[in-house]
Amino acid sequence: MCLICSKFDMASNTCSWVGCDVCLHWCHTNCALRESYIRNGRSVNGAEGTTEMQFHCVACNHPSEMFGFVKEVFQNFAKEWNAETLSKELEYVKRIFHASKDLRGKQLHDITDHMLARLANNKSDLLEVYNHIMGFLTAKPVEVFLIENLL
Repeated sequence: MCLICSKFDMASNTCSWVGCDVCLHWCHTNCALRESYIRNGRSVNGAEGTTEMQFHCVACNHPSEMFGFVKEVFQNFAKEWNAETLSKELEYVKRIFHASKDLRGKQLHDITDHMLARLANNKSDLLEVYNHIMGFLTAKPVEVFLIENLL
């Protein structure tokens, strides 16, 4: 059940729900975005003063970083998605990282926007879009710069 709207649905293997790394409470991504529970926060692993997109748990306020969450969902489930599902998931990713202030989050937003346009124009690009997104999500920081410049 979503801690914000108190509604339940059977969605799984998706970015439409976000959860806390500590207390394991979940809510709809749309609800978390609307109520600003997904927002920029001080990076735990990054250099001093850097930010990243985080889900701040409604129940315990623990910040869970969103890039790793999205990466995990895509690594585990995206290979099985059709073009419609991939488009829907990319829309969630685009919305999650829309207000990102960190470079990696901004790049993910831009790449997602570009890949959505490719899918809209040609559903047969599904494998190519999947490979491009996965390449970005699993790339090391230096590789991210190179991938971004290939767009």
